[in-house]
Amino acid sequence: AIAQAAGSPQRIAALKRYRLNLWTKAKDGWIDPQSWDKCPAIRLPGDLSDVTFYGGLDLARVRDFAAFARVCKIDDVVHLMCRLWIPAARVGEKEQTDKIPLQDWIDRGFVHATPGDEIDYGVIRRDILAMNIETPLEEIGYDPYNAAHLCNQELSAQDGLFVCEVPQTMPHMATPSAEFERLLNSGKVRHEH
Repeated sequence: AIAQAAGSPQRIAALKRYRLNLWTKAKDGWIDPQSWDKCPAIRLPGDLSDVTFYGGLDLARVRDFAAFARVCKIDDVVHLMCRLWIPAARVGEKEQTDKIPLQDWIDRGFVHATPGDEIDYGVIRRDILAMNIETPLEEIGYDPYNAAHLCNQELSAQDGLFVCEVPQTMPHMATPSAEFERLLNSGKVRHEH
């Protein structure tokens, strides 16, 4: 079991929890940070007219990040571009509780702070529409929690984007998660650094 767990944070956490009866923390995560850091930076070709982009949206309101990912596949390599939002009034609190350099990430453009103490979904909508102009989105999959109004009434009905609910359950997430892990471990993922 130990040999099988080597190199996989997910398997190491399961080994600790189920075989060694040791408590693990969320930081004992699914994706190996070293594998993620080894991914080369995105280098999209100049002409994207034949490239199909998809989006994924996970909303939050107050204490967590809201996230939108654009993804495309070119020559069997997945290119991933992400945008994160957090309420500006919660930055200091989030830095303290999560022990992360959030203000630095905001200053460097990795995270976008929206005014106030709740994430402004209007900013998210505006940003998604701008990204859709840059790289037209074939479809946006979304976590249904907190997303019905923004996705169905605004992005779909008012803005004409195709949206699809993706429940965050094992039957819906297991296969794509395993495929992403396979691509990551085989060096076929590129992302913005």
